[in-house]
Amino acid sequence: MRILMVVPEGPDRNPFVPSLMEGLARCGHEVHSGLDRFWDSFDAYDLLFFQWPESIFDWKKNRMDLERLSGHLDRIRQSGVKTVITCHNLYPHNHDPQTMALYELVYSRMDAFHHMGRYSYDLFREKYPACRHFIAPHHVADSLWRAPVNSANAKSSLGIPSRNTVVAAFGAFRNSGETWLFTRMANSILRRDISFLAPRMPEARMDGGSLKKRLKSLYKKWAFQRIRLKRADFLTDEELGRWLSASDIVFIQRKEILNSGNVPLAFAAGKAVVGPDLGNVGEVLRETGNFVFNPDDGGSVRRAVRRAIDEVRNGNRLGAENHRYAKENWTTSVVCKKIEEELLNICGKI
Repeated sequence: MRILMVVPEGPDRNPFVPSLMEGLARCGHEVHSGLDRFWDSFDAYDLLFFQWPESIFDWKKNRMDLERLSGHLDRIRQSGVKTVITCHNLYPHNHDPQTMALYELVYSRMDAFHHMGRYSYDLFREKYPACRHFIAPHHVADSLWRAPVNSANAKSSLGIPSRNTVVAAFGAFRNSGETWLFTRMANSILRRDISFLAPRMPEARMDGGSLKKRLKSLYKKWAFQRIRLKRADFLTDEELGRWLSASDIVFIQRKEILNSGNVPLAFAAGKAVVGPDLGNVGEVLRETGNFVFNPDDGGSVRRAVRRAIDEVRNGNRLGAENHRYAKENWTTSVVCKKIEEELLNICGKI
């Protein structure tokens, strides 16, 4: 098959799409990417594989032209070229009306949906019954299976005692709610032998204004003292390997979520995972015996983290089980074989 990945061409800091393309190419398919190809030469392909709807316009809101896109999707359907989209999100994180309309337009014109869990599969199969729906889990990019840095050495490089249990949150903090979720959790566990990492959390700032605002800012500054930050937009592969190796527990800091690449990343690294009981994330954490919480209930969050700490300190059997599970189910080759079979079916080639 000739497959076009409808994303901007060029290097991508997120390994999801490049590794997916490499995996499908290793299955014997010709795989390209690029927005110019989507607009100008889509009919040279058997299948268009969409990812995030925003990527159609290179993530630039000022370039969004929904009328043009609607007409183009009509031409694609009339041509017989098949369309598939990975359901990364049910709707955009920012809830922007124009971007919401983009999601609705793109989702309503697909031939098939690739889901990474049953939650979105069940929801969208009811919403878009005329489409084909299939499940293939979130893969772990091959580059992330490299030998980890020694945990004690990684902790030492970050100034953390080797005996400490480390709880870490990776990925961007999208809003203040996610920052407070992690910060309040960290400050509810008052033990000196527990350390907290959040390399991409923004630093708290002192606000002026009323006494109430100044006191709140002061509390924020105090709360952040227990969390080691890097204040980076992204981590290099070397930095990610070191911070991940220093961690014992990976905390998913989302208050709204469908999928998370940090779950398979943590499993591949042999870490216990604590996350919200939401979407496909909650589903996989429950099924694998990891720890879930209600993000609107501070007590639920605290209890889940404490249970994970106890698990790690009692030998971390769960971390080893998570690593085995990822090796068996989430490698690029295993997941791409599942996706390949579905794509061949969609294109009528088997």
